Amino acid sequence: MNDKDFEKRFAIGEIKSETENGKIEKPLKDFIINKCGNDEVFCIILYKYNEVLLGTVVKGEISIEKPEELTAECVLEMRIFNISKELSIWKDGSDYKYRIRTDETPANGNKTNVYDVFHMLWGEEKEGNNILTEKRGMRIKLPFEIGKPPVFYKVRNYFKYDDKGQIEFCDARIMSFVSDNGEVLNAKI
Repeated sequence: MNDKDFEKRFAIGEIKSETENGKIEKPLKDFIINKCGNDEVFCIILYKYNEVLLGTVVKGEISIEKPEELTAECVLEMRIFNISKELSIWKDGSDYKYRIRTDETPANGNKTNVYDVFHMLWGEEKEGNNILTEKRGMRIKLPFEIGKPPVFYKVRNYFKYDDKGQIEFCDARIMSFVSDNGEVLNAKI
């Protein structure tokens, strides 16, 4: 994204959004499939002790490298997201907790202030159709085809104003991967 896209990169507005929070009481894979449903497409970022993996949930099927490691022993945190929704899972002691944030829910949502920003992924060169590499040896295998680097990820930040008019940060979620020309890449899955 170039400098003339500055306003698009830092969009501020008001939307309706709702959250659901809780503790996970069933195996992670079953929980994820249940919460994502069978009719939506999501990207996954899986944070483990020694690596970060990317994958997808498409129509109730999880696709990620090393799916056998999608267990409580291996997972520190997960972000499972699309344009309108994110399921965030994190380890809390020996338990797993979650937060689902869904935007543009007119029936149940609460008005909230948001600002969207784009962050660049590491990776100056492209290897194959979907791998970003760096000279330092880093590699990111994305779950979709990419064009010429750089690749960005879009984050929505939620905030409110306190009694004195100061901004208070409330939450954040990942929305999508985006190409340099603004194309939503996870829409290609």
